[in-house]
Amino acid sequence: MPLNRLNRNGFGSLALCLLLAACGSDSESEWTALPEAPLQVEPKRLQLPPIPFGQRTAAQYRIQNRGSEPLHLTRIGPAGCTCAGLRLELPQRPQGQQQVRIDPNGINVQLQPKEQAILHLELNTGRYREPVSRKIGSIPIYVEGYAALLLEWGVDIWVPYWAEPWSVNLGVVGSRQRPVGRVTVNAHDDQKFELLVPEEIDGWELSQSYLGDGEQDMYEIRVTAPEELPLGPFYQEFRIPSDLPEAPPVKFTVQGIAEADLAYAPKRLMLAGSGETATASFILWQRNLALEFPAPKVEWQGLGDLPLHWEMESLEPNRRYRITVTRKGPAPTQSTSLPLKILTNDPESPEILIPVLVLPQKSGPS
Repeated sequence: MPLNRLNRNGFGSLALCLLLAACGSDSESEWTALPEAPLQVEPKRLQLPPIPFGQRTAAQYRIQNRGSEPLHLTRIGPAGCTCAGLRLELPQRPQGQQQVRIDPNGINVQLQPKEQAILHLELNTGRYREPVSRKIGSIPIYVEGYAALLLEWGVDIWVPYWAEPWSVNLGVVGSRQRPVGRVTVNAHDDQKFELLVPEEIDGWELSQSYLGDGEQDMYEIRVTAPEELPLGPFYQEFRIPSDLPEAPPVKFTVQGIAEADLAYAPKRLMLAGSGETATASFILWQRNLALEFPAPKVEWQGLGDLPLHWEMESLEPNRRYRITVTRKGPAPTQSTSLPLKILTNDPESPEILIPVLVLPQKSGPS
């Protein structure tokens, strides 16, 4: 498995910077002024096992109080990366007292003379949102009355290729619109590879195009939604393997909200109560490009003697229309709401009701 070599020279300088930041100190002398705690730690510099991107790995530090007095541990961490988790174990204590929750606000542990503790470090590379082939970090341990002790760690991560974006948001789409999402897969640690893209995953159709230059491979993966999505939010995860042995799959997700193909906005109209005329309009359109949408019929429901009129304008033949409602004449004395019925001839949404609120005439100054 190809892996990059960890630059061990980067351990010390990064660790010092992280510790100074955590202590809120402006100089190295401030945190070295206290004596060193009588703690024996193995190892102080931890090299985790190399892993492919997306997997987890773990290792541990063994800590022992080598002094003759109890040591008060007041804080451990942070681990220098949101991908890393810490867990403290006190194996010599009775069952039920061996696990200590590491709180970022501090801990309260009295480590007795000769007592041992195990600090577990767990790394989840699946949390990375950008390609990282090498990662180093540091973990400060705070002991009351002593200088902070700094532990260091590093790991090599095999990232053969990288998907961008890792999450595709299609937004609001029609349930039968069949929207398309696109993801680019770029070479990273490996320059040459082939993606084994299936034709279909859970009803989603997939295809790929080669975008590389022959020296460094790059692909575009296109995913097309099923013929009909269930109404409401949807979320689909994709895992695409490659021809590289033991390589992690390309992982990305596609999400959005499926609504009826026949769409309109806004969902209600409001006519102002001032002036001799007032207008408001909404757009009505068909999201599904495979379907035509002839001009609908429009009817008032309970119009009465309200001076309201509507007009329709075709913005795109057989697909998109603007309907404008106008009050021609004085506003009513009180608020009035009535629906405008749209007869669409669409089997999915044969009828749409648009609430129209007519505001009352504003009263003059008393």
